Amino acid sequence: MSSAARDDPARPAPAPMVVVAVWNTTPELASEVASILCELARASVGEAGCSLFDVFASTERPGRFVLFETYANDEARLSHRASEHFHRLVLDRALSLGVDRQVDICEPVGR
Repeated sequence: MSSAARDDPARPAPAPMVVVAVWNTTPELASEVASILCELARASVGEAGCSLFDVFASTERPGRFVLFETYANDEARLSHRASEHFHRLVLDRALSLGVDRQVDICEPVGR
């Protein structure tokens, strides 16, 4: 986006994007997947446009993780998905372990 477009008061600012993801694996692989997710979180919060990347483990379902990610806009979210660490940790490592992921991409209501 050009600086002129960003400075135009008639043009609304890009909406922040929130990603809520649920990862499921077997209890036997939970520790390995948790390690992958911790590395992913550390790398992701260093990205421009990523203001939050929290990972939680279910206390009732071993092997279930919930991720909360906040990006400045959809461009930042897409940049995250194109990053080296996303490809290496998610697409190469986690998915090779058979991790099942459900991902919801959310935007603000009432803007």
